Amino acid sequence: MIKNGRRGSLNVVLTMEGKQGHVAYPHRARNPVTPLLETLAAFRAEGGIVTVVSHSDADLIEKDYRAASENAGLPAFIPDRIFGWTTEDNRRKPHPYPALRIIEEFGLEPREALVVDDLRPGVEMARAAGIRTAAAGWGHQVGEIRAYMRESCDYFFETVEEFRAFILPP
Repeated sequence: MIKNGRRGSLNVVLTMEGKQGHVAYPHRARNPVTPLLETLAAFRAEGGIVTVVSHSDADLIEKDYRAASENAGLPAFIPDRIFGWTTEDNRRKPHPYPALRIIEEFGLEPREALVVDDLRPGVEMARAAGIRTAAAGWGHQVGEIRAYMRESCDYFFETVEEFRAFILPP
C-alpha cells in the first residue's frame, strides 16, 4: 500500500513479468536486451540496417548500446544511425523527418523499411512516412498501450524471439 497524506491512500497491484535477477548474476535473469542485441547483430550480418529514433539523447543511446553489449558479453553493437532528442522539434518523432531521412540516407524505399516501436509516436512517425510498423510487445504490459499497438501496427511481436523469426526467417 502507498499512502498519500493522512487520509488518502492508493492500493495497487504491480505485476512484473520476466525472471528477477541481480546485477552480480545477470545470466539468471530473463532480460530481452541480450536476445535483441543478438538479433540486431545477426540482422546486420545479413545486410540489414539498424537505426534508432528516440526521445533520448543520441549520445546516451550509443552509450547504452555499448554498455548493454558489454554486459551481455557481446561485441559492441552500435546502430547505423541514431536520431535523438537533441534534434529540433520538427525533426523528431512523431514527425516523419527521421524516418524519411533514414530511408533517403540508406537508399531505401518505404516498403523496404520497418519501424519497430513500443509507443504511439513511433507508429505516427512511420505512418506519416509510409513505412510499415511493428509493435515491440515485450516493451509494455500496460493494457491501453498494448491495445493501441495491436490495433495500429502491421505486426505485433510479444517476444524478441517472435521478432527474430520474422526478420531472420530460417
